[in-house]
Amino acid sequence: MSDPRLVEINLLSQIEQGTYLGKSFEYSKPRHFGADEQQVHEALFHLILDGAAINLEGYVRTWSNVHPPAERPTPTFPLDMATVRTIHNFFNQPIVPLQITQRGRLRLYRLRDEILNRDRVREDFGILWSHRHWLPDLEVKLRFREHGQAFSVLVLDVDGLKRLNTIYSHDGANIVLRGIFEILQDAVKPCEAYRLGGDEAGAILPEIEKDMACRMAEDIRTTVERTFKDKDLGGGTTPIVTLAVGTTIEEISGSEFYSQVDHLLTEKKDRGGLRNTVHSLIVKNPGRA
Repeated sequence: MSDPRLVEINLLSQIEQGTYLGKSFEYSKPRHFGADEQQVHEALFHLILDGAAINLEGYVRTWSNVHPPAERPTPTFPLDMATVRTIHNFFNQPIVPLQITQRGRLRLYRLRDEILNRDRVREDFGILWSHRHWLPDLEVKLRFREHGQAFSVLVLDVDGLKRLNTIYSHDGANIVLRGIFEILQDAVKPCEAYRLGGDEAGAILPEIEKDMACRMAEDIRTTVERTFKDKDLGGGTTPIVTLAVGTTIEEISGSEFYSQVDHLLTEKKDRGGLRNTVHSLIVKNPGRA
């Protein structure tokens, strides 16, 4: 089950994009309802009930001057009647065409602001945002970019954390980690950086093309190498980082985007032994392959 706010953001963003392009978003009822399908179905029903998304065919007045005054029903706002008709179609039609309303746009932006601005928590060092914000922020920022606009993600992994702990103790290793996180934060400002795990961090880079993101990653790698060149880990090695950069122009979920970039990092570093370098890929939506 997903964060209900992200489910609504995903739905409203798709409906808004269709409305912007002069088309309707067509919701097809799934044949089988798992937990995820049920959550989406219920969320869409509540969006329709709230008047955030409607079928424009119902957006008409239900009476006119041709009716005698005595036969005219009580005047009703067109939006209310469109909502009633859309609900009827939602339960009785296999496909429901929808467009976003002004109320829906307001709801979309309020949800975005709630996720991006409220209850922000930093990781233990107080430098990067906590891991809990990573996927929600990534999902929201992907949804709010312009259609076809480049969007990049950077993932960093610190090499040899166990050796750092062994040689310099936990406190000494934390000094190195803190320094690396500060380097990451400084390199990607004003974009946002996050701690993803003990020795893994990442940055969300809206509107950043692949070449620029790779240059940022390379600057981080060389700065780490230069900063900690006096920290001998034995065998001529010093603290280093390996980075992966993913860039897309496609519509894709935040979890799928991150999964592809993280997989690249694991594939190159742990299986290929390619450390202390920057790896990159163009992220594709597997559903459109």
